[in-house]
Amino acid sequence: MRGCGPRHSASSSGHASSVLWNALFDPRDILDLIKSGRTEDEAASRLVTALRGALIGWSTTPDRRDD
Repeated sequence: MRGCGPRHSASSSGHASSVLWNALFDPRDILDLIKSGRTEDEAASRLVTALRGALIGWSTTPDRRDD
């Protein structure tokens, strides 16, 4: 998680990644994706892509504490 952005330390980006991981990878939601007709690989690919996008968005958004 290093290098996520100049405004975020490794520890804050580590926390962000944990929060996003927990939000996106709830086992019930994964099972719902698979039960809806997607394969395990399709579900995994979509979730990893969503996590990547969320981390990019998180790392480029200024901290509100700086205001």
